[in-house]
Amino acid sequence: MPSFMKYAARNPHKSKIQIRLVYKNQLFANICLDKSKASSLSCDWLLKEAQSRFKNADSANGFATEFPRIVALKTVPTSLAIDYWLTLPTGNLGILPNKLTLEPIIYEGSTKYTTDFENRGKVSLTDFEVCGLIGRGAFAKVYLGISRLFELTD
Repeated sequence: MPSFMKYAARNPHKSKIQIRLVYKNQLFANICLDKSKASSLSCDWLLKEAQSRFKNADSANGFATEFPRIVALKTVPTSLAIDYWLTLPTGNLGILPNKLTLEPIIYEGSTKYTTDFENRGKVSLTDFEVCGLIGRGAFAKVYLGISRLFELTD
């Protein structure tokens, strides 16, 4: 069990989850959740709520075109376990720590994908950007990685 889940189980008396949203150290928004209601809310809800809060907070910075392209949220400082949990659309928010800082991941490319799989050959480690070690088993290590298989084109 990841340490953040153990912490949540050990500290049920903490009644609020305070989430600070930061974008480029220029735009800030806050989300405060009751612990009792957080377990009924999903990571997908949090992503949509973050988009909404950033839109409301951005009055003069000119970032409004970027917020619809938020595809995920990541922790600051990085916590791979929580970052993975936030990628699960149905994951509940009740396991989050009481204070958390998140920043959005903005999709920079277009929605066109290269689908010419025949010319690619075999998939190898060079087709991925390794983000970090998730765990170790008896015969292998498990890493979190971002696929470079799909080339984004404009």
